[in-house]
This record gives sequence, structure tokens and C-alpha cells, in this order.
Amino acid sequence: SGAEGGCVGLEGEGSAVGMLVTGIVEGFSASEGGLEPGDWIIRICGSEVRTIEDLKTIFQYQGLDSIEFTVRRGLETLELTIPLVLPE
Repeated sequence: SGAEGGCVGLEGEGSAVGMLVTGIVEGFSASEGGLEPGDWIIRICGSEVRTIEDLKTIFQYQGLDSIEFTVRRGLETLELTIPLVLPE
């Protein structure tokens, strides 16, 4: 079952290894920050992510203008900074 991280414009599915990004909404923070479908989000701000609830809890941080994502893309582990801005 899919779930959405609406504030940054991504869709994903949780698992034991992280959140699989299944879709990106153009013009939202996820696309601006470099997330791509097929990426595995394994940590956000140093916290492990396994479910959409984990994602929602982390996105409730107030006062942040960006969030650090640790992402596995293929065999690479990437550190991405995703801005928290609403699309215009």
C-alpha cells in the first residue's frame, strides 16, 4: 500500500530497510532536492525511516527550512538536503 509525504511531494512504501520512493511530484521539495523514484530513504535527520508514520513524525519538526535525507540509490548511499518550501 502506498502512502504520501505530501509536504515534500513524494510517494513511498515502507519496509524493513527503509522507504522506497515510488513517485515524485514535480515542483515540490522532493524533486527540487534530487529525490528520484526508486530511491530508498534510509534516514532523515539521522533517524531511521521504515514507515510512513516515521516520515510524518519527522516532518512535524518545526522551524526547519531543510531536511537531511540519507538515500540508497542502486549501490550508492547519498546525502541529500531537501528544502522545505511550498510550490508556487
